[in-house]
Amino acid sequence: MKYTSGSWRDIYSLHKLKLNTPYHATVTYDGSIAYFYLNGLLQNYMVLNGTMGTTGNKTVFALGGNPSGSTISNNWFKGKIYSCAVYDRALNLNEVRNNSIAAKKIRIEGNE
Repeated sequence: MKYTSGSWRDIYSLHKLKLNTPYHATVTYDGSIAYFYLNGLLQNYMVLNGTMGTTGNKTVFALGGNPSGSTISNNWFKGKIYSCAVYDRALNLNEVRNNSIAAKKIRIEGNE
């Protein structure tokens, strides 16, 4: 999920996901805690100590796979990513829920 204090940290859902089912996943980080939401509901959280930083002189962001330098290789997401948004701040719970509701509405109306 993020590079902090010299190591990669991952946060996972505590619930088994169903195949061929669309999900709206959100991770927020407020500077000390990472929260993982699925369809607008909190699934897991992780306290992260240290500075969120860089690898060498590059800030690393990866979606759908592990960035170079991580300890896990060939662990790629097998599926489709409909959309992605990156914010320069942590979203609050209402924003996470509203985004999830909007994503579900788009899927239901068939505007994919």
